[in-house]
Amino acid sequence: AESTDTGQEEEEDSADENGYPQAKAHNFTSSFQDGVAFCAMIAAHAPEDIDMAKVQDMEPIERHALAFMVAEEKFGVSQLLEPADTVNSPDEKSIMTYIAALTAKLPDLGTHVDVASADDYTSHARAVKSFLREKMNSWDNDPLPVSIE
Repeated sequence: AESTDTGQEEEEDSADENGYPQAKAHNFTSSFQDGVAFCAMIAAHAPEDIDMAKVQDMEPIERHALAFMVAEEKFGVSQLLEPADTVNSPDEKSIMTYIAALTAKLPDLGTHVDVASADDYTSHARAVKSFLREKMNSWDNDPLPVSIE
């Protein structure tokens, strides 16, 4: 059936074989606003601590709080972000900083997922690193204006 609402149908079709929502990040602001992407990143490394089926039923602030708590307790990643801030007004540089800290501490995925998933993760991780490099270069070329009044 045809639909003019592309978002909802796409969202429904993007669940994996277990019914978990697939977290696709296209940017470092709105893609992380609902907390699913953070939960998915951490659940891939600690599935016993984050149940993605339950994450679907949580509010965005609860998702962020859960992800940040598990990241800190299990992997030693300091909570650099406040859930309410990330939901209400996500800051690109802050989210990128947190993800960089998170990915530096997460263990090798090979122990938790099959090879196909690890290959997909590796490919995505390379794309994220490339995006981060491009963003950092753009910041170097276009610094923030500094003025003291």
